[in-house]
Amino acid sequence: MRTLIALILLAAAHCGQSAQSLIHQNDAATLARKITQVAGKLPNVPFLATPEFSSATICANNDAGALLIPAQGLSRQRIQNVGDELQPLGALWFHGVKPSTRGYSPYPAAKLHAAAVNTGKKDVRFHGLILDIRKGKSGNRELLVYGKDKQPLLQLPIKSMLLHQRHPIDLAVSGNAKKGLLHLHLFGGFVGTLPIVATDSK
Repeated sequence: MRTLIALILLAAAHCGQSAQSLIHQNDAATLARKITQVAGKLPNVPFLATPEFSSATICANNDAGALLIPAQGLSRQRIQNVGDELQPLGALWFHGVKPSTRGYSPYPAAKLHAAAVNTGKKDVRFHGLILDIRKGKSGNRELLVYGKDKQPLLQLPIKSMLLHQRHPIDLAVSGNAKKGLLHLHLFGGFVGTLPIVATDSK
């Protein structure tokens, strides 16, 4: 099993990238377009949101990483004012790590979207999720995480938090060598966190 050491550069801080990174922030928009094109129409997606490729962001080092492709029109105000109805946040694609249950059991590939693309260095297989937001029954914001099924794999809180970010949307990782948390830093004011585990990157 691969380790998360390649991903964990600063615990709960912004991701950095080494010269050996398989994917780079400068390539985020290009890679986002490739994955979206290869993946095609995904089954059971609650919203057919238009991707905002220019705002795609990557957290990667060596041959492991995550790519977030936000939905067009996503903004701090939209998250702030979200109501009971689902609103699209975007698509999240992984390589070398997988989303997991809260108990850190990885979701099987059969439950995740998939796309294999050429990054310019080699063919790389990605597993993907669709992310939506809403206000839950408690009145708090929720992050809903969808794979291939109609029902979400995870329902997670979105917390209000004052953040200093380099980009409107940033990714960060914390954890240990086998498991950790992927933090979605949104517009300097919100954080959503997903559990992840190391996997074989092949």
